Amino acid sequence: FFYHIDTTATKRDERQLHPHTARFFIRTCTRILPLHSHTHYTMTSTNDNNNNNVEKTPTTTTNTNINNNNKENKLAPFNPTCTHAQTIALNLLSLQTSDVLFDLGCGDGRFLCKAIQHIPYGLSCVGVEYDEMFVTRAKDAVANLNQELTTKEEDGGGEGRKKRSVIEIRHGDVLNESIISPSSTSSLSLYRDATAIFLYLLPKGLKRVKPLLEKAALERKRQQQEKKKNDDDNDKPLLRIVSYMFSIPGWDPIHVDRSTKGECPVYLYHLT
Repeated sequence: FFYHIDTTATKRDERQLHPHTARFFIRTCTRILPLHSHTHYTMTSTNDNNNNNVEKTPTTTTNTNINNNNKENKLAPFNPTCTHAQTIALNLLSLQTSDVLFDLGCGDGRFLCKAIQHIPYGLSCVGVEYDEMFVTRAKDAVANLNQELTTKEEDGGGEGRKKRSVIEIRHGDVLNESIISPSSTSSLSLYRDATAIFLYLLPKGLKRVKPLLEKAALERKRQQQEKKKNDDDNDKPLLRIVSYMFSIPGWDPIHVDRSTKGECPVYLYHLT
């Protein structure tokens, strides 16, 4: 099968979810059709409000920078975050104009587009996605949103010379450090620049990205020590992380929001 589900981890976290939501999520994740050559099928919901409407979308990937045979690098199947959960996540992250937001496994880019609608000026966003089809969709969504925002500015709804919030979509493996943390200082780095991170991964995927998050937190702490910030700044979290649906193994969230339809949890972490 194209995706492998960690049944033990999934059942452990299933107890934290509304029973119907948990069963649907697990069933959706496991209903992946066999892989033939380089063509695979991804299950995508056609309606956020009707989870039973699911379509099978064929796609062919040919990017030579990614080893398509390495199925273990896929940390989760595509399952879009509902609009309500996106709003909750953005509120929990408390984004400001100086923040750098990373979405690891950004899918079609809908969360990042929501973020720059929420913070239209000064926010920098980076989305990393493994599947070429969704990378294309994400880039198209960003281009369309930018055109929409430009039109609003031209119609008099702009903010003068303020810097527009930007989104960069990267095609690659989240576990590849050259993708998430390029050596060039002109590119935003998860380790060097990230102040906020959004995750919607399976428990197995969260376990694999956890060391990356810890490394990012250590780098932010080192930067803080070098700059010798004021006491007030030291009270602020070095890195804010939101994980939708599943908790990060071994970490205690500072807040859990269950106000979404089906009581799907949204976990907030502060790495200090």
